[in-house]
Amino acid sequence: GVIPVLVRLEYSVGPEVRFLSHLDYLRLFARALRRAGLPVAYSQGFNPHPKLSFGPPLPVGVTSDAEYLDLELAAPVPLPELVRRLGQALPQGMEVKDAREIQGKPPALMTVIQRARYRVTAPWGGTGEPAALAEAVAGFLARSGIVVTRRTKEGERPKDIRPGIFHLRAEPEGQAVVFTMDLQIGNRGAVRPEEVVQALRDLEGVPVGEPLKIHRQGLFAVQDGELCTPLEVL
Repeated sequence: GVIPVLVRLEYSVGPEVRFLSHLDYLRLFARALRRAGLPVAYSQGFNPHPKLSFGPPLPVGVTSDAEYLDLELAAPVPLPELVRRLGQALPQGMEVKDAREIQGKPPALMTVIQRARYRVTAPWGGTGEPAALAEAVAGFLARSGIVVTRRTKEGERPKDIRPGIFHLRAEPEGQAVVFTMDLQIGNRGAVRPEEVVQALRDLEGVPVGEPLKIHRQGLFAVQDGELCTPLEVL
């Protein structure tokens, strides 16, 4: 039989395509692979679909430097050629940045990826000194719990997001504040950047407004306490 070739791709999502849903990205890649004439492997059964497996979904409206996708090919293709052909078939705003062959049977991306790094830009609504911003963040991180309300199918539920906030910094930038944050993501649950900003407003009175501009800078695995990309763990 044919030895299937597994490939992990890293791609970016620009402003042009940031309003697509996770399902849209799935269809988009399936179509691009077809258009590029790449020998993608298909599932068996009544309704075959290309064997693609994504990392944690990118929320609608969010741009990203590095999203990941595992892809099964029915025949080997040189990686530079795969990157080039797929890149040409994807719409503007989506770019395939890197590809690595996967050896063996690795755990799924949803299991591998445990941290997300975000850059969040919010309009500054305050009159005070930006120095107070660092104090507010320090006070926020010093809290033993940070409880937010989540809407679930069962109604509203409290959720302590403090254990899922690993890094948070705020810097004034013109009439805005730029937050950088490392948050938990993946199959153990995710903390959303907008929840962190809302909690900063509610608990520390940080005067930032809407709309938030959210950019995902990276997704990471944690190995021996160090962050590494899903391409580095292969």
